Amino acid sequence: MIDTMNPLYEQYCAFTGRLQKYTRKEAMQIVASVGGFGENDVTKKTRFLVLGTQIKERKSNKQLKAEKNLNKGQKIEVISELTFYDMLSKDGFGQICMEEWLGRYFYN
Repeated sequence: MIDTMNPLYEQYCAFTGRLQKYTRKEAMQIVASVGGFGENDVTKKTRFLVLGTQIKERKSNKQLKAEKNLNKGQKIEVISELTFYDMLSKDGFGQICMEEWLGRYFYN
């Protein structure tokens, strides 16, 4: 059952950099499981951009695009990976590995 109180419910979420716990595809599946939408790029619909570890010492193109859209008035938040997990923690995702998540939501 989808929790309509989750902060990611009906929100568009993109990812940049390397995530510590999940692949981007897995993270997008988790977002979808709480009623949100995972995106491969920052768009006008993007509400959250999750920053993973950056390989280069400069901002990613997605982060630059998010900042540009923010300056144009778009309601978008650039958040850390830890903040993303905190947003999910009330649903248990912040504390489990992907195998447990798959077992909990797909194999039961």
